[in-house]
Amino acid sequence: MQTALVFAAALFSAAVLSTSAIGVMAKFKSPPFDEYPNALLSAEGFDPHRPGVMVVYFHGHGGTLGDMIDRQFIPQQVADANVNAVLVAPRLRKRATGRFSEQDFFTAFLDEAAERLATITGGRASADVFRRMPVVIVFYSGGYLPARALLQNGGGAVDRILGIASFDGMYGDPSVFAQWIAEQKNKETPGFFVSIYAQTPAGNAKLKHVLDGARMPYRERLGEHIRAGDTAIVDLGAQVSHRDMMSKAWTDGPLGDLLRRM
Repeated sequence: MQTALVFAAALFSAAVLSTSAIGVMAKFKSPPFDEYPNALLSAEGFDPHRPGVMVVYFHGHGGTLGDMIDRQFIPQQVADANVNAVLVAPRLRKRATGRFSEQDFFTAFLDEAAERLATITGGRASADVFRRMPVVIVFYSGGYLPARALLQNGGGAVDRILGIASFDGMYGDPSVFAQWIAEQKNKETPGFFVSIYAQTPAGNAKLKHVLDGARMPYRERLGEHIRAGDTAIVDLGAQVSHRDMMSKAWTDGPLGDLLRRM
């Protein structure tokens, strides 16, 4: 199956299409993506006639699109999960939130992503299909910065979040994530939160402390299924490499495994 991938580089004002070994390449300049050197979108295997989910992935410090594809296998994991997911993965500058700290930017970002995804699916799905999709936020390592920022400032699109998954990314003050977890109990369809870690025990201990203080329950293992409203904080042990967290943590292709549990 041909991989439907787009590299979005903020270099040109008009779209320039060319084929490459990994699919279709497009270069454009259009807000909000012009904040980023590049962004990756994938709709491999997407069926517009089935319910779908949009995975928004935030890489770690110094991450590149090549690293996401060739070492972490993020697009492949999302496609192989067979959950009818599309992927949106912006490349961010080192130690930065990008513009996700701006009020309502996350909403504008998803609107732009919907337009681009409609384009790369060749018109099989309209932008409105992608605008209505629930969203799963996945962040690795330093990707916690934009993830935390969008929860504070993201606007109406935050209500679309079906779940949040942290891969060795619980740094700094966890109170924003704890607040989001607390808010889920009042929702008709509460979102799930999963933090999986090996090399970030201190941040996860802080999160557990906050949740314990608020008497909010959580599991310390990854269940066979992740259900609405679940909270899990899972220690894989220090033998698991931080660098390999997205490719071979508790299993090969851990992101795909997590998505299949939803």
